[in-house]
Amino acid sequence: MRKILIILTVILTLATTTVYAQLDSQLISDAKQALTLMSYGEYKKAIRTLNFSSNEPTASELSQFVDENMPQILDLDVQSTVAVAYYDGTRWLICIPVEQPSYDSVTAFVLRSRNGTGINGIGTMLWYEVLDGVAQAEQVIWQDEYHQGDIYFVADER
Repeated sequence: MRKILIILTVILTLATTTVYAQLDSQLISDAKQALTLMSYGEYKKAIRTLNFSSNEPTASELSQFVDENMPQILDLDVQSTVAVAYYDGTRWLICIPVEQPSYDSVTAFVLRSRNGTGINGIGTMLWYEVLDGVAQAEQVIWQDEYHQGDIYFVADER
């Protein structure tokens, strides 16, 4: 009887333990660099920077994606400081706001990863959608979380 209770306890413990997919932190750095490259129109370099495990776009497909979903990056200095990655239970979402996320409707460049080591897709979200996902996430990794009122220096273009 005692053995059965010990075995049941072990099984219940293992069944209730949540196993998270690990995220390769290099994916966040690569996403920031790719966003900067895309803002310069360097789509081939951006694709080479990202570790696609499937669904790798061509340079023309990535260009079309930018034109349709985040054309503002071609006209502004994208920010590359703030980023967040979160696990929603089935995949990692790596989100980089294209400018300082000082308001809810800032566009965020989003990379999706099922295994935490390679990119499976790209997209965009509004910053408030990202924050909603972060609030409900099982695991969150911030790189320089944005706080309203923090001072950020932006290089002058002169």
